[in-house]
Amino acid sequence: ALAGFLELGETFEQCLAREVQEESGVDVSDAEMIYQESQPWPFPRSLMVGYQTKLPPPTFENPPRLVGAAGQTVALPSAPPTRVPFGRSNDAELADVRWFHRDYLRATLRGATDASEAAMLSRAFYGDENDDAASPPVQVPGEHSLARRLLDRWLDDIRGTDTSAAVEGGGLIERISSAPNLDALSNGHKHWRRKYVLCVVSDVMTDECKLVVRIHELDDYGYHMDCYRQLVGECRAIDDKRRLQVEPLGGGRIEFNPWCDGDGNDGVTHSGYGSFVVYGYSNAFPFERQPLHDLSAAIVQHAYPFLDVSWHDGGY
Repeated sequence: ALAGFLELGETFEQCLAREVQEESGVDVSDAEMIYQESQPWPFPRSLMVGYQTKLPPPTFENPPRLVGAAGQTVALPSAPPTRVPFGRSNDAELADVRWFHRDYLRATLRGATDASEAAMLSRAFYGDENDDAASPPVQVPGEHSLARRLLDRWLDDIRGTDTSAAVEGGGLIERISSAPNLDALSNGHKHWRRKYVLCVVSDVMTDECKLVVRIHELDDYGYHMDCYRQLVGECRAIDDKRRLQVEPLGGGRIEFNPWCDGDGNDGVTHSGYGSFVVYGYSNAFPFERQPLHDLSAAIVQHAYPFLDVSWHDGGY
């Protein structure tokens, strides 16, 4: 949440774009700005106006498309997502600027004030090398402030998607997340390497389909088939009529480096938070049609936009 003052002759939208750029170095478009609410501010007899905005969607001359075995077109979560720009604070105005993952922010707003929990969250989501548990969690504005209400509204919008009551004939596939099961980031202070599969989940009644990444829960153990069976189990748990069909497209490995670059070299990543590398292959589910690590990496990037994500076709 950023704030600034309106200059003479500016519209609210022009002010928002200017202040965001000046304070964070990130460019936003007025086409993505949505008015939320206002709040009186007595110093000096001002009115605070709250907006929500997002980065403009990337444009592609040839958006990637994937066709499943049954001929259906598979939709990416976006086409394809890219890492968010690395915000850089203006030293004259702000001490620091960074992106916050909504899970981290939710945990903070729930009251993660315990020092050990705060340190764990900080390491998990942002790869802080400092293990000093005395470091306080991020501070958020008071509940009566406009900034806090904007944060709460954003979290409510995310949580407000009803994934629990799919109507008959549609919506069932939305209950399966494309994002990888990266709860392993709760141990984000350590490096790990795990097997993964990329699958397409299709609803035979609505012809809807989506790409899904699933990761093995054990470091360098188990089989790619275990990841596939895990996803099948997720589908069966919400689909007793077996409308959802799971087709494995391929697999490989995903490696997480908390404080290393994509090549495993010590040092600070471009984002400063950590990195994922998608690579390798699966004997059970080879990429027979085309290399698909780029699509898997795009899904991982979409789920964790504050991390560096790269891919290559080498290695096992």
